[in-house]
Amino acid sequence: MSFSIMNTVNQTVGITLQNIGRIFVVLLIVVVAFFLISLVGFGLSGALSVVSSILGFVIGLITVLVILAIMGAWFNYWVRVGALGADAARQGVSDMFKAGLVNGIKMILIGLLLALGVGLIFAALGMLGYTPTGGPEIDLEALDGKSALEIMTILVEQQSAQSLTLSAVALNLVSTAVVCLIYSLFSANLTHTALGDSSEGFEHAHTADFAVALIIIYMALLIPSYLAAAVGSVYLAFIVQIGIGVPVSAAIAMAHGVRYRLCTGAVQYSSGKE
Repeated sequence: MSFSIMNTVNQTVGITLQNIGRIFVVLLIVVVAFFLISLVGFGLSGALSVVSSILGFVIGLITVLVILAIMGAWFNYWVRVGALGADAARQGVSDMFKAGLVNGIKMILIGLLLALGVGLIFAALGMLGYTPTGGPEIDLEALDGKSALEIMTILVEQQSAQSLTLSAVALNLVSTAVVCLIYSLFSANLTHTALGDSSEGFEHAHTADFAVALIIIYMALLIPSYLAAAVGSVYLAFIVQIGIGVPVSAAIAMAHGVRYRLCTGAVQYSSGKE
């Protein structure tokens, strides 16, 4: 089946819904691993720094690299699900760690590029005389003497007012488009690493079309986020970010695998459905 924007979106949404339970199970594993490694690694690094600063630094660096590998492994797994299906997505620990570390480092570098790209957009708007504003400043005095829940509620309400301003919405949409385009440019490289096979390239990359597909998928989170902001409920905002944000995060990665499969025909989806 050939590549198209809606074909990619539809398949990604379908695969995401098929694996919705698996997404939260994998998230739980990732969160527990992240917490334990951070607790043990950074705790050990701090303790050893008393004896040897070099040894403490090395342990700290190893901990950071393992955390990057976990981040990359989350992305890689869902890429593989999108390309191969859940049954064929699993890897050995060694392969998972190596590919996760490589893509984890790549994502940090891509993140820096994204920050630069968005910064250039802000600078260009400023040169045109348009100075983006995020709405009213957060009133720190209103937080005095409040409980943790009350503080969170106040911050959500104030940030909601900021995020719903016309300039904030416009900049968010532009930033989303830039992020999706840049990830589309690097999709082939990230996907090759996730699949562990760089022998097959894209004959027709469809970079701009894939960026549009990513934007459409991301709208599944962006629109409910604005609705939650309009309501101003801390509970609804939390539900949206976890209940929708986590599946969308996995779906974005799955879309890379779907794109690869449709563009190259190099891999067979294990469910036999396309």
